[in-house]
Amino acid sequence: MRLENRASRLLRQQPSDRVPEPYVDLVTDRYKKRVLKHLREQVLVAVDETDLSKPWARRLEGLGKVKDHSDPAGVLRPGYMAVPATAVEHGRLTPLDLALLAVYSGRGDSENREMIAFVLGVLEWLREAGKEPLFLMDRGFDRVAILRALLAAGCPFAVRSRGDRHVVLADGEVVRISELAKRLSEGAQGVRRIGRFRVRLPGLEGYECLCVVALLPGRDPLYVLVSPAARGRGRTPQWWVKRYRKRWAAEQLNRGLKQLFDLEKFLVRTWVAIEQLIWLCAMVLFWISWFAAEQKAVVMSELRKKGYLSEEPEWLFYAFCHSILREDRPSAGYMPGGP
Repeated sequence: MRLENRASRLLRQQPSDRVPEPYVDLVTDRYKKRVLKHLREQVLVAVDETDLSKPWARRLEGLGKVKDHSDPAGVLRPGYMAVPATAVEHGRLTPLDLALLAVYSGRGDSENREMIAFVLGVLEWLREAGKEPLFLMDRGFDRVAILRALLAAGCPFAVRSRGDRHVVLADGEVVRISELAKRLSEGAQGVRRIGRFRVRLPGLEGYECLCVVALLPGRDPLYVLVSPAARGRGRTPQWWVKRYRKRWAAEQLNRGLKQLFDLEKFLVRTWVAIEQLIWLCAMVLFWISWFAAEQKAVVMSELRKKGYLSEEPEWLFYAFCHSILREDRPSAGYMPGGP
């Protein structure tokens, strides 16, 4: 049996039901303490939701209905919804925290409350360690209830907004954000343009935010809503667009968790065991990511020989993971030095 098949089987059938929960908490706490040593004072934190589809599952604890984003039709299937927080710096992907949303399993009473508690928990933990995070979030967090709580807590964030979001301009005019894109493109159709507007959200007039609008040829307009706590000297509209694009690191982490580890094929049944398994995969990705970044020259040389090559650091990480976890390996008994 190939070594990769053994690893795949062990990951899917991890006997974590027998592992005491306090021990798991101890391992994750030690992991977080180690991670803090490698983070800079200012940290970019990408947060995004990801679904774990289990279409054939029936007896897993807390199994709910989630939208399968891998299906073009976006059908509802049995599964779980997870929210990981990933630090992005120097091309490294560092999982900071993750949680399964209980509301999809019929346990919680509000998805917004769970997402707020998760973000504020990561914020508190990083600030206690002397770090200043900047959260980069997708449109799933562009909800009035979530924005109100994050603004009240002084959370620095940049969230991608929907085009139908209404905002209040400095002169009191209420417009859709898509209208700002039209004003920015006047007289220069098809030209790259990036601008910003001072806006307030209806019902949240006490907080003046920035709305960064980016018109990129061949792409849909990008609308990024920046909180007052995230603004600072030198953070131009171009700076915000460049930083927000790093949010794709969260997509890379989700892709690595689900595809490289075949995470959606897990067979453990309890809620705690599923969380433990996701944490195990996240820790492995952390070490692979940092090794790929530290040994970039060696890794790039190997990837060129194997046909993998990309300029983006996050893609370098993904390609390196793919080369490790997906290539045929000899049996452990034939490895140098024995099994």
